[in-house]
Amino acid sequence: MKTVQIGYTKKPHALKGEIKLQIKERYLEDLMDTDVVLIDVKGRQMPFFIEDIRVGNTIIAKFEGVDTPEAASGIASKALYLREEDIFESDEEDDDGNGLQYSKYVGYMILDGTTKVGVIESVEEYPQQEMAIVTYQKKSVLIPLNAQFILQIEDAKKQILMELPDGLLDL
Repeated sequence: MKTVQIGYTKKPHALKGEIKLQIKERYLEDLMDTDVVLIDVKGRQMPFFIEDIRVGNTIIAKFEGVDTPEAASGIASKALYLREEDIFESDEEDDDGNGLQYSKYVGYMILDGTTKVGVIESVEEYPQQEMAIVTYQKKSVLIPLNAQFILQIEDAKKQILMELPDGLLDL
């Protein structure tokens, strides 16, 4: 069974075994639509059934069988997962589960016309878009991974053909 990390548990809340959750925003709706999550307990993903969940300034969950603050402490600060089949639009999700649409292209060569710009070393999230980090002429350059600049992605050749804005590589 494939799973996707959607966030993590935080500290217990109140006296009935409730616990605060930190969830990546893109998975909040998926969490609200499911009845079971997986929590990493001693290196194993254990299922926990959701009794109640409240979303406000913080997300607070109550799981079956977790009825005391001490029990909630046992699952505090742990990775939180959903089954891949419980994720809506999972086709946009990349293999490493970090939520970045273009991270699957790490290792691909970026070409601007016929110019080899560089190999994507990593993909990072910036406001509004994802950026590829490449080394071009011995310096690190940010390339916007934006559909308007991408002409073609050739998986077989591990290449992304782009039309970059004039002067971008000179920054």
